[in-house]
Amino acid sequence: MNPQISEQIEALKCALRIEDIDQAVDELARHGENAMPGLLEATKAIPAMKLLRRRFIKAIRKIGYPANASAIALLVCTAADVNSPSNGLAVETLKEIGAPAVPQIRQTLLFNANGECQDAAAVDSLCGLMAALGSPVIDPLLPELLDLLRRQDSWFDLAAIAPLGVIGSPNANAAIPILQEKFLDQSRLLAVRKAAIEVLDKFDPLTVRPLAGDLRVCASEQPEPIRTSAQKILSWLVK
Repeated sequence: MNPQISEQIEALKCALRIEDIDQAVDELARHGENAMPGLLEATKAIPAMKLLRRRFIKAIRKIGYPANASAIALLVCTAADVNSPSNGLAVETLKEIGAPAVPQIRQTLLFNANGECQDAAAVDSLCGLMAALGSPVIDPLLPELLDLLRRQDSWFDLAAIAPLGVIGSPNANAAIPILQEKFLDQSRLLAVRKAAIEVLDKFDPLTVRPLAGDLRVCASEQPEPIRTSAQKILSWLVK
């Protein structure tokens, strides 16, 4: 590694004042892609729960895409860790990267949603990241979001509904029958049923209108959170 880069990484690690941190970040960013191997090594050596990691992610963000492309996996893993102090900064960096991050998001989502490694908190964080990235960037992840809805897992339901609403019509119209099934099922968590109703106003009214009869039933017969949400969507449909 370039001795100058090594010195600047050490300076970033040891800086105490905000202005010294910012100066070290700026100096590392000037090296661009050449600084990435050292930054990645230093970042991975810092536990995710340590606030110090934010400094290095700040430098990675400053370098910018595509020079920081080698950090996408680290950034996605950090964004998936809701307990990491660097979570929000990783999300902002991935928003700037955009579509090139999608394959790694898919891989990390599948790892956390499947088998013995299921981590509902990580899935929720990743779905929050998808919602932040927005459409059309996350549209290729629609199959994975629909799969989460089909799992019959309330935590996965709550995680997937928001980014599906971000995709909306026409691309996510396939979600509407699944959402209908969820809000009609009185055995489900009220939070899931409520979310499945309230996301409907993110879709084309023409695709939601066939659900009006079921929504009227919910608006008149269901528990209060469901009734209020159904009334809200019915009012939206008649505007």
